[in-house]
Amino acid sequence: MYQNTRTYSRKRRSQRLIEAEKSKKRLRDSTEPIHLPILSFPTEILLSVISHLPSPWQLSLGLTCRFFSELTRRNTLPRLEGKDLVEFLSTLQRDIPNMYFCYCCNKLRTLDPNLDYKNQAHTETVGAFKNSRWVPHPTNTLHIELPPYYSSFFFATKISFMEANLVMSRHFKGFSLGTSLRNFERCSILEDVIELGKCLRFRRRLKRRNYISEDFVHPETKFPEENLEALPRRENAWRFLFRSSPKIIDDELFIARFYTLTGPPVSLEQLKKLMESTSIPICSHLTCSAFLYCCYLMRSLPKRYLRCCPFIRPESPYRDDDGKRIKFDSERDSCLLCSTDYDISVDLETNNGTTIKISIYHRLGSCRSPSDKLWNYFVNPHSEVSRRNLIRDADLNDPYHFDSNGLFNFENIPSAQEIRSRHLEVDPGVARRKWHEEAPDEKL
Repeated sequence: MYQNTRTYSRKRRSQRLIEAEKSKKRLRDSTEPIHLPILSFPTEILLSVISHLPSPWQLSLGLTCRFFSELTRRNTLPRLEGKDLVEFLSTLQRDIPNMYFCYCCNKLRTLDPNLDYKNQAHTETVGAFKNSRWVPHPTNTLHIELPPYYSSFFFATKISFMEANLVMSRHFKGFSLGTSLRNFERCSILEDVIELGKCLRFRRRLKRRNYISEDFVHPETKFPEENLEALPRRENAWRFLFRSSPKIIDDELFIARFYTLTGPPVSLEQLKKLMESTSIPICSHLTCSAFLYCCYLMRSLPKRYLRCCPFIRPESPYRDDDGKRIKFDSERDSCLLCSTDYDISVDLETNNGTTIKISIYHRLGSCRSPSDKLWNYFVNPHSEVSRRNLIRDADLNDPYHFDSNGLFNFENIPSAQEIRSRHLEVDPGVARRKWHEEAPDEKL
């Protein structure tokens, strides 16, 4: 039985070699011969190479021509599932115009290159998948009543992987295989009077207000090339202006987000109420916020936090090699877990009003896959392990956990390890520097 099986395998291999050689001869003898260096290799060597390829790559190679179809045993390849199917279809899509690979349903879908991703035929039924998008965290509603349209204004800042993927696909592979970089250009404006008096938690009754839809301008609205910050503002009203601008530099996608908040003169405590309530996100790991006296009267909060406005609040405490919390500059700094830089300025005196400007620069990489490192770092928050839990779970009999002085070695805590491992890839400051100093690969 075993000998018969081996004999049958040898016969099949010989038959495949004969058929492959015939296919190669037909390619060479055709009226328009194909000059491919790979065809000059002996068939036995090609078979040996193919046997070491993963199934998705064998199937992709087999679809190129009949010669490789014979060598890859197309009829006997296993059914592709999971990661193999994703790898195969995403590779196959690169050679099919007006098609794109959907990471939600793992299928090839029709693409209209003249439309943005949100207006493609399939996008209304697309669900979430791992690393599918970055969405800002919800705002704090304990202090002041924000306009009802603020959530729409806030949500307009989301960044979808499929949008980024299709933009970069056009950059790498051509017009018919992706969408325009201009689709990441966004602008939204919200203007309304905001009560910055007593916190909501201390008010007995909250008056309902009537809002009009004209206060909110949808982020897809196209504006003329003018300085929107200079437009007249209603008396005592706050204006929230958001802009998003993309660039492709060194085959990587960069997105800059610009927020401008302008309003009437306010005290420092009122300013902190506004910043704590809006809580503008810098990335998945940092938020531009503030600490208020009213909410921390009974807590042992360090006074330096109460004096600082804005305060850059990590979603999980960053820790250095000594286990101490890392502090972030309130004016200019970088995230240590993703490639994001920020600049913040607060002006309480110019033009008899208040102006807050926040500039955020993201380096998102090539966006070929949701698991690409820079994109993965950007969308995933970092989980924090407390010092107490770290000591509790450690083997105290293992000298590895202690330094030469007999003290617990906090170099082993995940935050410090993660920051060290990502440092070279994240490269703090590079997103801001490249955005301002280097020419983009293509113009909008």
